[in-house]
Amino acid sequence: MAQRPKIRNERGLALAAAIAIIMILVLLAGYVTQLSYNQKKLSASGSGQRVRNYYRAQAGVVDASWRIRANYTAGLPNGGTAPFNFTNDGYNPGPYNLDVDGDGAVDCTVDIGAVTNAATKQRPILSTGLDV
Repeated sequence: MAQRPKIRNERGLALAAAIAIIMILVLLAGYVTQLSYNQKKLSASGSGQRVRNYYRAQAGVVDASWRIRANYTAGLPNGGTAPFNFTNDGYNPGPYNLDVDGDGAVDCTVDIGAVTNAATKQRPILSTGLDV
């Protein structure tokens, strides 16, 4: 009966096994991370939070558009150069908070910028709906 040859160097086998185990752990961690992210997205879509934030932001845009058309600056911080109203192209009030539903909590933040194009007299409006 012939005897099998003995493996003289087993260090390479241990290194390959360690690399394989590390690869499996990395793949498992990536899977768990992706699973938790998808679960969070699913939970948020089921609760309607993204939709509420969208409509809160839209309410901020409507409020800013009304302020610009009516030249209503009450409650806005002064910014830019005097006179502090929307007839002045350089008027750039700072961001302000808006309570959309009247519950006392801030629902969105609105920022009306200065006129960016003198020909069109358009102002940028940035409105962000907040989680409350």
